[in-house]
Amino acid sequence: MKILVAGDVEGRFEQLFTRVANIQKKSGQFDLLFCVGAFFSDSEDCKSQWQRVLDGELKAPLPAYIMGPTSKDHMSFYGTLNCDGGEVCDGITFLGQTGVFTATSGLQVAYLSGRYSEQDYTQSLVENKSLREHFDESDVDRLTTHTQKKNYVGVDIFLSTDWPRDVTMGTAPPEGVDVGAIGSRPLASLAAILKPRYHFVALQKVFYERTPYRNHRVLQEAPQHCTRFISLANVGNPDKKLRFLYAFNVVPLSGMDTAELTSQPQASTDCPYTSDYHEPQVSSNQSQNFFYGERSVAGGNKRKQHHQRGGDPKRHTAGGPNRGKPPVPKGPCWFCLGSPEVDKHLVVSVGEQVSCAFV
Repeated sequence: MKILVAGDVEGRFEQLFTRVANIQKKSGQFDLLFCVGAFFSDSEDCKSQWQRVLDGELKAPLPAYIMGPTSKDHMSFYGTLNCDGGEVCDGITFLGQTGVFTATSGLQVAYLSGRYSEQDYTQSLVENKSLREHFDESDVDRLTTHTQKKNYVGVDIFLSTDWPRDVTMGTAPPEGVDVGAIGSRPLASLAAILKPRYHFVALQKVFYERTPYRNHRVLQEAPQHCTRFISLANVGNPDKKLRFLYAFNVVPLSGMDTAELTSQPQASTDCPYTSDYHEPQVSSNQSQNFFYGERSVAGGNKRKQHHQRGGDPKRHTAGGPNRGKPPVPKGPCWFCLGSPEVDKHLVVSVGEQVSCAFV
């Protein structure tokens, strides 16, 4: 399938539709357009352009799917729709608060609308289907349940309004973004277990394509597919380097053989989400594993309880609080499993504290 994904539209519908139409003239017809981040804004221009969309003067050049509101002021644009989603107008569909969209081709797209709010996260609104600008535990649980299906491998695409915590660990972060001040642990945990092939976000007004990361532990687990994390900039920004549209071809995961699906890009890294994102228990011993970028944390039970409340606890690594991220090799290294130079066939065993290899 040929897919287009757009960043924060913020009411610039005419500019988005014109750009998409021009792309299709050059590259042929695309199948679907997904919009992450803020589709609407508070501006008068947004209201004016939206009225033109409702009147049929402006039309999406292909089926468009949008996320939920990022502000209470945007809720009126969704009309009478609730968190279950539905058609906003001709050609534009609101996916819903959370769920998995399956295209006729078998393409699976998981989505989670809304920003993260520590205060609102534990206020489960599972019985309340009204629109909201923040996601809560019940939204995350719904997608978590999807991963518990028999023979679950992953999803093709994951769309989230907000960023996951620690996604830049083990690779270069985007310029101009304070990665320590953004992202949430619940979203990181969800991304870790969803195992999407592509994860798209917005909101930070930056284009950032992370180095693909593996969804398995090298030499400890069977190979799995890699995830490509991509942040898109806002539509209409003047900087050509800040891409707000991403075009790609994708074969649905269900139609790929194992060898093709698990083929590893040479530059792939370990999963940026540490072991405590995957596991409910955290070791009480302070340690760092520089092979996999995994960190154990003091006070495991306390951190687990904080995570269940949706909080973002302060990180305490070996050597004291806020020591920083594990170092990334700056040159050839024959001992770091994350290095492309490592001869992995010489590795005999990898444990929690040590590894054994022929040299």
